[in-house]
Amino acid sequence: MSHNWSLDALYLSFDDPNLQTDYQACLTEAQTLIQESQTLIDGLLEPKNLETLLRASEALYLKLWKLSAFASLTLSADTSCEPALALEEKLRKLQAELTVFDVRLKRAAGRIEDLDQWLQDSGSDYLKDLEFALEERAEAAHHLLGDEEEILIAKLRITGSDAWETLHAKLTSTLMATVSDAQGQMTEMPLSAVRALAYDPDPEVRRQAYLAELAALPKIDDSIAASLNAIKGEVLTLTEQRRYGSPLEATLKEARMSRKTLDALISAIEEKLPELRDYYKAKAVLLGDQNGLKFHNLFAPVGTLSEAYTYETAMDFVIRHFSTYNPELGAFAAHARDEQWIDVEPRAGKVGGAFCSSLYPVRQCRILTNFQGSLGDVLTLAHELGHGYHDYRLESQKLFNIEVPMTLAETASTFCETVIADAALATLSDAEAMTVLESSLQDAGQAIVDIYSRYLFESRLFELRTDHALSVNELKEEMLRAQEAAYGDALDPEVRHPYMWLVKGHYYSASVNFYNFPYAFGLLFAKGLYQLYREEGTSFLPRYDQLLSESGKASVESVCASVGIDVTTKEFWLKSLEVILGDIQRFKTLAKQK
Repeated sequence: MSHNWSLDALYLSFDDPNLQTDYQACLTEAQTLIQESQTLIDGLLEPKNLETLLRASEALYLKLWKLSAFASLTLSADTSCEPALALEEKLRKLQAELTVFDVRLKRAAGRIEDLDQWLQDSGSDYLKDLEFALEERAEAAHHLLGDEEEILIAKLRITGSDAWETLHAKLTSTLMATVSDAQGQMTEMPLSAVRALAYDPDPEVRRQAYLAELAALPKIDDSIAASLNAIKGEVLTLTEQRRYGSPLEATLKEARMSRKTLDALISAIEEKLPELRDYYKAKAVLLGDQNGLKFHNLFAPVGTLSEAYTYETAMDFVIRHFSTYNPELGAFAAHARDEQWIDVEPRAGKVGGAFCSSLYPVRQCRILTNFQGSLGDVLTLAHELGHGYHDYRLESQKLFNIEVPMTLAETASTFCETVIADAALATLSDAEAMTVLESSLQDAGQAIVDIYSRYLFESRLFELRTDHALSVNELKEEMLRAQEAAYGDALDPEVRHPYMWLVKGHYYSASVNFYNFPYAFGLLFAKGLYQLYREEGTSFLPRYDQLLSESGKASVESVCASVGIDVTTKEFWLKSLEVILGDIQRFKTLAKQK
């Protein structure tokens, strides 16, 4: 079975006649939609007219989704594919032109004095089901600029922040690093493969990979710093023009989350940081690091497992344990494997990291990983399959009701990681349990401690960028300060990573800022949900699936309240953190037995 994904469900190639037909249809339908949407701003808004326009826009956006997914997924696996780059460029221009429809829809919704009553009087079940989506657009209308300005912004983004984002992906995916082995022989490897060596059981391999990475990154650091400064500068300009107090305020609006909830989350993390650092200190002792854990040992595997993971055995492991929790989840994972929805190993030209891309138009998903065989890679598979299962639960919703905020988008994925780790821990010996527990704590540490450092860094980055473009040295210094604030004495001050701002793609999007705290939210919310599952058993499953299916139709606070959780209180987050701290205590106990 191939370890590369198949995109045949979308199109067979860039010469596929179906692709050309869909693209031409998009051009025609876009112009028709733009012309007919003039009625949204001419006089009284009629429910029948709005429903007609929304249904037409759904049909158009589904075609655009297919085309965009085919181009972007192709580029993720091969960043040098010229036909994909060309199609992506054309689609960006078309989507920029469609900004006028989006703006008109928001303005029309914003003019309705009592939207709830208007929908009740409309007689349209279709529109009533889109109540939250229309309410959101009505709120967004207050931050819109003029129609011509909005269209100009959308067009300029193509050669502005979108282009800078593409440059970051291109440079980081094609950069080669020279790694030395135990015999002193030098090997050229793509950056994604070098970073994957952080999980290697051999400490010298990890150290050499770390040194190779830090030696290679200066080749592109000036260009990437320019990208980062340009993207964040654009965000700040538009934030001010749209009358938001800060990029964080705008992000919280987009995330459907209150500042009260974020403050409660961050405050709880800060209170528990000293105890969270105990995990890194215990790991440092196990690995013989004298002055705190060295950065290249953050992902070092601890202990041994009797099972050596190939991709096949990893998927068997995930499917088996998914099925013990929920047979439907296990069947979904098996289907993703069998239908070649997963692109597995790192290779030159392939982007680093991992993600799951929803293919809602064909009711599928695609998952990219850079699998090397570590237990962390197995948990990554579980994480991304969790995203896929979330997409699967959303398939019954209308297109306008599947826009899940970043915070809740991480819930199912983290829940699935917990399922795998918990089920494995229950069946393993102490020695093997320590390995699974440590890998789980790796992920928890990344989602809480490291994410906190990224939140601090991005907050500071926006603060400084209002005054000037930051140099490479400034960016490195701010990253080290953020790491110090988060990790403290648990991380060796002489062996940290000043270039984390360069290798993390989450910083390089003008449309998604602060893509950090949602991971902490997702992890801790998922822990709270999993605790409910432990208490209620299989009777919890329908409620959980319902939560996933409706996660695009309400605020974060409302969705969480549907399962009895108040995320605006610090107490909830402290309680969830206690689950992690309990795992740390167990890890420390097992570590002392080594």
